[in-house]
Amino acid sequence: MQKQEMADSRTLYLSELKIMVSELPGKYSERLDENMLGDLADHLVSGEIFDMVRNLQEIQHLTEKTLVTQRMDVYNKQRSAKQDLDYRYKKCLEDAYKRNPAELPSIQQWYDKEKKGMYSHLESEMKRLDQKLILDLDQRVSEQQSVLEKAFVPGFFVTNDPFNIKLQMHILSFIQRAAKLNSTGANNPTDS
Repeated sequence: MQKQEMADSRTLYLSELKIMVSELPGKYSERLDENMLGDLADHLVSGEIFDMVRNLQEIQHLTEKTLVTQRMDVYNKQRSAKQDLDYRYKKCLEDAYKRNPAELPSIQQWYDKEKKGMYSHLESEMKRLDQKLILDLDQRVSEQQSVLEKAFVPGFFVTNDPFNIKLQMHILSFIQRAAKLNSTGANNPTDS
């Protein structure tokens, strides 16, 4: 790309970024000043950021899919354990009806105790898993922030602050929207 084409592309990206910023709530738009937008426009002109963000997004989707699969596996095992307990309870009830109906109250007590203990254990297990999954996702976010920070993408640094994470999400959205401009050739005004 020649100097004039790069300057024209930067101007177009900067203009589009300003429009995108104007759509944000004030608390976010205030943080995205002219210098930051100019630096982001420079990154967009080079084009490398599009592949980087797309790769990070693909990794994120694979990670989320893996974590959802892990959770579903545990959920299905737990459901199976509950069904097994219910099956054993019904079997005990059937046997007690045939053999000795006087055992029914003790079977009910056994079932209630087993069910309460199992459900408590399963709930605790699911909470631990959910906490682990959240930590895994948080780690991925930190890794992504670090990658983008090392690439000098404006607004990116490792943080757990919800406001800054949301601001970074807006910046990523801008990059994704700019990628659509880039793919349609709108970033090169000299083509027309």
